[in-house]
Amino acid sequence: MAVIAAASYLEGLHCFRIFFLMLSLAVSFFELSNLSALYAESWRKCATKEPGCGQPFSYDPKKFLVPYFFCVGGYLMLWVLHVHFVYYGW
Repeated sequence: MAVIAAASYLEGLHCFRIFFLMLSLAVSFFELSNLSALYAESWRKCATKEPGCGQPFSYDPKKFLVPYFFCVGGYLMLWVLHVHFVYYGW
């Protein structure tokens, strides 16, 4: 019974690892798309000679990087737990 419980727990852990990996990839894609939109806006201002050309764009790292690091940190934490339980047991 304990073996079945451990196997189902590790299978669930594997599903959570995949979930966190997909979530971190989605957040990475979202962050890169926002950065590319900011770069495109900066290039558009320079191409049309609008005011603000060449000025640094407003990129708030807290808004984009915190969810990314949360997802990656959660994924790594689950990976460490998985390795610990597989190789060292309970």
